[in-house]
Amino acid sequence: MSKSELTQHSSQLDIRKFCRMLMSELARHLPRLDIRDFCRMPMSELARNSSKLDIRDFCRMSMSELARHLPQLDIRDFCRMSISELARRLPQLDIRDFCQMSTSELARHSSQLDIRELCEMSMTKLARHLSQLDIRGFCRMSLSELARHSPQLDILDFCRMSMSELV
Repeated sequence: MSKSELTQHSSQLDIRKFCRMLMSELARHLPRLDIRDFCRMPMSELARNSSKLDIRDFCRMSMSELARHLPQLDIRDFCRMSISELARRLPQLDIRDFCQMSTSELARHSSQLDIRELCEMSMTKLARHLSQLDIRGFCRMSLSELARHSPQLDILDFCRMSMSELV
């Protein structure tokens, strides 16, 4: 009998090892199936048919499409969409390890993000967006500017401005 007929009769059957039907058909019949190891259908179709699928290991669709279909997906390891798009869709995502967007854009989209390890924007802009950020380890702006924007910042460890300016 055909695999589609088989899946209709036995919805919990593990058919990963011998499936020859289209993955789009399979996903419709078995939405909970783990198909990471053998998927051959486009990910856009797959995401529509199985919204809870973990597709981190083999995704071939654009990340913008993926984010629309699977907003809770952990895509840190293979993201190919712009981080500005990603931050809009997934504001809680930890993107420290692969961020390529300007941090000013990033700060606007995800105000609680810890961006200490990858910040490339000027500290004046950053301080405006993230007034509570601990920026002791990488500050590149003048301390006078920094002190104006973030008066509670602990700047003892890297102060380069005159004390008269600081006070």
